[in-house]
Amino acid sequence: MNTEINMAVAVVGPGAIGTTVAAMLHEVGRTPVLCGRTPRDHLALQEDGRSMTVPRPGSDEPKADHSHG
Repeated sequence: MNTEINMAVAVVGPGAIGTTVAAMLHEVGRTPVLCGRTPRDHLALQEDGRSMTVPRPGSDEPKADHSHG
């Protein structure tokens, strides 16, 4: 039986490591919900001469956000 499960991915704390993980997920088509304390409309990653922008579906509120499920 081949069952595909499409679960949402959340990155809590999009600092240096969280931004890198979010960018890698976005690159393979799994844009995560970003949870951070500073409101931003996107994240930008620059690495080895290339840059990537990750849109920010998410919240800076510390409550559960189930609107992206």
